[in-house]
Amino acid sequence: GSNNKMIFSDIPQGQVSATADKYTEDIMYFNMTPSSYASNPVTVVFKHALSWITVNVKKSEGSPKIVIDEIKFTEVNNEGKGTVDGANVIDWELTAEETVVGTALELKEEVTKLVEPLFIPQEMEGDLVIKYTVYSSDTEKFTEVYTKALSALKTDLDTWEPAKHYIYNVEIGTSEILIDPSVTDWAEVEIPVTVQ
Repeated sequence: GSNNKMIFSDIPQGQVSATADKYTEDIMYFNMTPSSYASNPVTVVFKHALSWITVNVKKSEGSPKIVIDEIKFTEVNNEGKGTVDGANVIDWELTAEETVVGTALELKEEVTKLVEPLFIPQEMEGDLVIKYTVYSSDTEKFTEVYTKALSALKTDLDTWEPAKHYIYNVEIGTSEILIDPSVTDWAEVEIPVTVQ
C-alpha cells in the first residue's frame, strides 16, 4: 500500500493478425491506493495500457482489381517502459522506433481489416503509407505509393491515447483515396470480486 508503483519493462510491440499464431496481447492494469486495503470490498477497475489501431480497407465500387502491396505506419515507437505511480496515467519512456507493416491483400468492395496492431500510446508524428497496385488488365498494371501524415488524419487529438480504439477506414479507387478516421473507447466491463 505505501509503495504504490508498478513498472512494465521491455514491452515488445507485435502485430495483431488474422492468423492465430500472430497476435499482440493487451496490457491491463489497475491502480491501488494506500487505503485500498481498508475498503470492503476492494474496487478493482482494470484499464487498457495500449492504443488499439484498426485499418479497414476496401476498393471503390466499379474499380478494377487493386492489391495492397504494403501498408505501414512510419516513425512508430514499438518498445518502451511504462511506470504506473498510482495516478490514472502510465508514464511511458519509448525505447525503440520501427515501422509497422501490414500484409499484401487483394481488395474487395466490402470492408476488410488489413492491420490491427496495439501501439504504445504516443504522438502521431509519422505517416500512413499505402503501396498498392491497380490492374487494368491481366497483363497491364501500375503501382502507386500514397503517403499521408498521421497528423493530417487525426481528429481533435495529436496522440494515440491508452484505451482508445482508432479506426482508419480507407477506400481506394482509381481516382482518389478516402480516409475517414474515428475514435472509440473500449467497452468497460465491471466485475465485482469479494475476497473474504
